[in-house]
Amino acid sequence: MFREEAQTLELLNQVGIAVAAELDLERVVQVVIDAATILCEADFGAFFYNEVAEKNETYTKYSVSGV
Repeated sequence: MFREEAQTLELLNQVGIAVAAELDLERVVQVVIDAATILCEADFGAFFYNEVAEKNETYTKYSVSGV
């Protein structure tokens, strides 16, 4: 039980460090979805989001993990 908690805390710490240091949104999303997939013990994970570009053009983007 303590080992699992320590592994969870280590993973969350790594995610926090990566998110604080990373400037690329796509990379941040990938780090978070990878960690969430591991923590949920899922076979795969996905995250969909919209990005607004110049001239209010909207793009749907996504990140997957475990595929």
